[in-house]
Amino acid sequence: MPDAQLAKPNLNHDRSYVFSQNRGVVDAISDAIEPPQQAQFIKLGEAKMTAAAEESELRTQGQ
Repeated sequence: MPDAQLAKPNLNHDRSYVFSQNRGVVDAISDAIEPPQQAQFIKLGEAKMTAAAEESELRTQGQ
């Protein structure tokens, strides 16, 4: 049987969103004029999930 492998996180970009952000007044005013692009935050979340999985014992448990 082949070794256990970690798959890439699969987030639905259409149904994912940033729930809460702690930002300053200037940023809030700027966001009202032009909403921030949340895709970059979702990609960052995927990267953090990948890093957490690689640091965990998931591969060992899969074996």
